[in-house]
Amino acid sequence: MNIKIESFSRIKHSYIKEGISEYQKRLRKILSIQINEHDDQRKITKLISGNEVILLDKGGKHFNSEKFAAWLSGKLNSGAKTLKFIIGPDTGFKNSDLIDGSEKISLSKLTFSGELSAFVLMEQLYRAISIIQKTRYHK
Repeated sequence: MNIKIESFSRIKHSYIKEGISEYQKRLRKILSIQINEHDDQRKITKLISGNEVILLDKGGKHFNSEKFAAWLSGKLNSGAKTLKFIIGPDTGFKNSDLIDGSEKISLSKLTFSGELSAFVLMEQLYRAISIIQKTRYHK
C-alpha cells in the first residue's frame, strides 16, 4: 500500500524535516510514504475524490497507539491502493472544504502546527507498524 500525506501547511524547520525523513527511511521496506505540501486549499476536493482519505481534525476519532495500529492494519488489509492523510493549514480548513462522509481522526486533544502534525503522524505510523509486526519499538 502507498500512503500519501497531503499537507496544507509548510514543513519549514529542518529538525522536523530530518525527523520525518528518518521515519520514512525506517518505513521504506514496509510502506511507500510520500509527503506533498500544498498552498491552495481549493486542491482538497481534487485530492479527496476517488481515494481512501483520512482528514486529521481536532474533532476526529481519538486512538491510543494499539487501537491506531489495529485501525491502520484494517486499512492496510482493505485492498485500497493508496491511503491519504490530509493535514490542514495551521488556521484549519474552511467548513466548505470538509467533505461530508470523510473519515476524520485526531492525533491529540492538543493543537499542533501542521508541520508538527506531519512529524507526529509519521512517528505514529512507524509505531503502529512496529505493533502490527510485534517489533521492539513500541514498549
